[in-house]
Amino acid sequence: AGLLLVWDERDLPWGTIRIRERGSPGTHNGAKSVVNALGTEEFARVRLGVGPDHPVGDLAAYVLRPMKKAELEVAATMIEEAANAVELILTHGLAPAMNRFNHRNPPAAGNPLP
Repeated sequence: AGLLLVWDERDLPWGTIRIRERGSPGTHNGAKSVVNALGTEEFARVRLGVGPDHPVGDLAAYVLRPMKKAELEVAATMIEEAANAVELILTHGLAPAMNRFNHRNPPAAGNPLP
């Protein structure tokens, strides 16, 4: 309904943005909590990929560790693009935002999106 949720998503590659109209919260505990509180998965979401490019034993340690310079550059670009996506959703709706942002490949470390 009138909700747009933005969250970090370990199941998406680093730097990826995915916009969906509805769906499962996946493995994200905060999103699961929202679904449980609302009793529905019928809300829009913008997911920001923070997944590692290699297996990690302790995900919390991975997420909380200091980022490398290349990761910071990609993160800054991803955050700026996510803000642009949210603005487009609010002004023109989900479909144009999904068309513009969902097809992009995540940037490689050290190669942020232009």
